[in-house]
Amino acid sequence: MKSKPSSPSGKRIIHGQPSWRLASTDVEAFVTEMGGHLGPVTFDRKGRKLQPYSVAPWAEEQTDPSLPPILKALRGDFFCLPFGGNATPFGREKHPVHGET
Repeated sequence: MKSKPSSPSGKRIIHGQPSWRLASTDVEAFVTEMGGHLGPVTFDRKGRKLQPYSVAPWAEEQTDPSLPPILKALRGDFFCLPFGGNATPFGREKHPVHGET
C-alpha cells in the first residue's frame, strides 16, 4: 500500500485519497475523507496479514473527469445498494450513484 506521511491533522494519502488511520495491535484500517470509505484494512492473524476489502483498481490512475468522485475513491465492503444511480426514476425510486447505506 502506498502511503505518504501524515499531515498535521493525522490524515494520510492512501491509494490516492486523504484518509485517517485507525489501528490496534491486530487491525489497521483507513477511512477516506470523501465518502467515509473503509479500506484498505489489514488484519494480523498470528503473523498472517489478511486484506479482505477491495480498493478500486483505478484508485491511483488518471480517470475520466466525468467519473463521479465517489467512484474514484471506491473501496471497502460494498453493502450500499442499489448501485449505479438512475437519472430517470424507476417508479418513485431514484438512487445515488453509490447506493444508500
